[in-house]
Amino acid sequence: MKIIPLARAARGVHAASCFAILVASVAAQSVTFAPRVDYGTAQENARQALCADFDHDGNLDIAVSQEGYGQGKVEVLFGDGQSDFGSTFEYASYSAWGLADGDFDGDGWDDLVSTAYGWAQHGVTLRLNDTTGGFGGGSTVSTLATPPVAAVAGDFNEDGKLDLAAASEGGGWAVDWFKGNGNGTFGGFQPVLNTHGKVGRRIYAGHFDGDGHLDLLFAHGAGVQVLLNNYLGTLGNFADSGGLVLNENVESAAVVDIDGDGQDDVLSGGSMLRIWHGVGNGTFTLLHAYPTTTGAAETELGDLNNDGELDVVLAGVAGVQIFFGQGGGAFSAPQTVPTGLYPRSCVVGDWNGDGWLDLGVVCGNLAGLSSLVSIYEQVPPTTVTYCVAKTTSVGCSPAIASSGTPSASAGSGFTISASQALNNKNGLLFYGTHGRASAPFQGGTLCVKSPIKRTAVQSSGGNPPPNDCSGSFALDFNAYVASGADPALIGGVLVDAQYWFRDPGFTPPNNTGLSNALEFTLAP
Repeated sequence: MKIIPLARAARGVHAASCFAILVASVAAQSVTFAPRVDYGTAQENARQALCADFDHDGNLDIAVSQEGYGQGKVEVLFGDGQSDFGSTFEYASYSAWGLADGDFDGDGWDDLVSTAYGWAQHGVTLRLNDTTGGFGGGSTVSTLATPPVAAVAGDFNEDGKLDLAAASEGGGWAVDWFKGNGNGTFGGFQPVLNTHGKVGRRIYAGHFDGDGHLDLLFAHGAGVQVLLNNYLGTLGNFADSGGLVLNENVESAAVVDIDGDGQDDVLSGGSMLRIWHGVGNGTFTLLHAYPTTTGAAETELGDLNNDGELDVVLAGVAGVQIFFGQGGGAFSAPQTVPTGLYPRSCVVGDWNGDGWLDLGVVCGNLAGLSSLVSIYEQVPPTTVTYCVAKTTSVGCSPAIASSGTPSASAGSGFTISASQALNNKNGLLFYGTHGRASAPFQGGTLCVKSPIKRTAVQSSGGNPPPNDCSGSFALDFNAYVASGADPALIGGVLVDAQYWFRDPGFTPPNNTGLSNALEFTLAP
């Protein structure tokens, strides 16, 4: 079915009111999206989504499960690399709900798995990628419990062939896994005995105890279970680690090393977004917890604002929220993204190849109306701050900022400034055109990749002695470009810049100050 945009609804993205943040307090952030473009789906009641390059054209595509009403389909919307998803393929999949992907027949192309929602249904169906833009063949397996609501791929018995695990809402052991035969078929179910009586929501794979075997994370109606592989020395036997204890409905989760220590951590989504630090032995400590207002049927990760920290997108029937990463597993107050009715899932990907992550939101809409896949193309900011300033000898944190628009032809009107510098000290702005860096330098961090060029020396001014934080710097970079001092500064060039100044409170050679950094692209 050819999908055409249903509407190009005029919309904006705004920062939501700040919620109280437990454990940590960090600054709010936001991103901006162009007016969304809505695509109608083949059937009603869309449920889950994922993205991958299914047709190997170098562009991300979006797959959507649709429960329908007594029918059901899975639909793939093929991206063209310019944020358009007008070409599609669909196939019947009864009461399609859960969705997973993976290469189950070893041909190098992603296949699709869907689960059937219904108390009489136990089906988990695989459709193989035919490598020509369609899906067919494959096989169906049955879970012990019913109905299956989620699935995940992984090599759980380490035979080099992709296996499949499924989570169900009730009727017995809520998690099963199926041994992959490597040709698109599976062996019979193998129940995970620690999950009896649980109301399954989602299931994920990760490494939680450092033994190298792929484990499972099971989100359910009363919390989260970490299911460790190799129980009693047998691969494919799973045991509850006892490492996460919650007494709340967890609708979705994510597995990632969020604090950069080399251990998989867990983010759980429900009435709270909770950040769990993985100790590495199957146990966890709670780092942070943030209230949510959307529900969390889907938890997605991605660096939307290009600051080097992962952000979290939560989608639920009440809306979509973006929590911006601050490092170490902390997040900002959320930004709310306006959506259609009943958002149930989301995906994050660069739909137009500009290096900035965009957003796709799946909305169930009202009964009798087509579900929607809404594409939100991010509008990149003119400038981006990044990196960490060096704290001065008197406790200042020099902060770089800008005003105006960077341009190779304007002649003036783009000022790069720094505040919270030491007063009455010489300093300068240095910059490069080869990208970002993060290297130790004079007791702080060098944020600009070599080769580096320097502007003229300035005085920070400010209060009379003694030293304090009243110093500041400013340079009209457009005027600097217009001066011809650097012929390499032309339209389209990416520039990274950082302020440096004297700080006699430190021992040489570290007697200097460093701001954080600014990245921008010169307009023609």
